Amino acid sequence: MWSNLMWIFLSLASGAGLTWVSMFGDPRIWGPRLVFITIALVLMMLFFLSMAVLGFLRNHRNYGPMLRIIVGQDGPYVETENHNVYNVMKTVYIGVRNTGGVYLTNCKLEFETHDNGRELKTWHVDGPFSLNPGEQRYISLAAYGEPISVNVQGTPSIQLSAPPSGNYMGQLAPTLPLTGGVVTLRARSAESQPCEVLCKLWVDNGKLCWDEV
Repeated sequence: MWSNLMWIFLSLASGAGLTWVSMFGDPRIWGPRLVFITIALVLMMLFFLSMAVLGFLRNHRNYGPMLRIIVGQDGPYVETENHNVYNVMKTVYIGVRNTGGVYLTNCKLEFETHDNGRELKTWHVDGPFSLNPGEQRYISLAAYGEPISVNVQGTPSIQLSAPPSGNYMGQLAPTLPLTGGVVTLRARSAESQPCEVLCKLWVDNGKLCWDEV
């Protein structure tokens, strides 16, 4: 903000100087220097004004409503706990962050993938919720029971963190095969454009792996 004010002040000062030269500059006294000074003041005024406009556009972009989906690899993005005597349950989280300067309401997260490698479906994962500027919400994406040793097996599939399709009793929650699959994550709010990220999950040597595509 202060840099924008500085550029505006400099452009006004250049304009004032240009006005003074055009009104009181005597060609008989200044000679060829009058043309040079006039051109220099015009160029300076245009430069300072363009910098002020660019700064305004940059601030508008940074402080406008904006959602971002973050796929992390450690810290708050992964959690492990003992599931039973054979498996350690690893849960992967993604972050939905308000990277703009506007309070966001009615935020929702959904994902789309082929349920167990078959039919393409969309699930509502979380929401509605609200996010302050700079606030991030951690949402569970998937879980897998990793074997504690090579002598035991892990869980038979990757469990996606979503309710069964349609939320009807008797339907199984969505899963991915151990060979993996790609999940399309979509976040939206009432004030911002939708955000979309692709995340691949798979199991390698008994370990759950994931990465942004």
